[in-house]
Amino acid sequence: MMARMNAPASKSESSSAPVGGKAVVIGIFVVGLIAAASGLVYKYFASREPLEMWGTNGIQVIQSAPRVELLTLGDEVTADSELLTFAGQALPITATHDISKAPGLIHHRHFLTEYVSYVDRPAAASEMRSWKYAVRFRDGGSPEREVVVLFNLPERCLGNLHTGQEVRVVDKIAENWKRFIERQLAETRN
Repeated sequence: MMARMNAPASKSESSSAPVGGKAVVIGIFVVGLIAAASGLVYKYFASREPLEMWGTNGIQVIQSAPRVELLTLGDEVTADSELLTFAGQALPITATHDISKAPGLIHHRHFLTEYVSYVDRPAAASEMRSWKYAVRFRDGGSPEREVVVLFNLPERCLGNLHTGQEVRVVDKIAENWKRFIERQLAETRN
């Protein structure tokens, strides 16, 4: 009996084993390809809104800009006001706060670049809004390496100063930004 167990397998027994192993390997490879293709398709559709809103360069600046400023916007333009202009609307900057090292900023950068933050697709600004705050991301001195995000949090709208587009965000994202901005303003007052 012992000799029979250690004896080489007959041709009929050995030929079926490798084919089964090959089928398993090929099956795993095919499943891997399907998963990779599905991931790419998902990422493509998931990145449409952020890419339309900020562009490839804008997303890179938002994610990595070393200088980030919170701008408080006012209603009255004075002779010495620094102005932002969005969709024909003059927005005077009344205060600037450096928030480059603010706790939680990395998460808020991420909110801007993820499709789940948006309710709808970006569109050209079509009406005057009450923009109260803006966040300026700067990566160097050139205008191509700057993104200014306008905030109208009561209406849950974000605006891209450079492209003139706006988009509505989900309630949770608007509320997170509101708390973040209020916390930054409270810290600068103290």
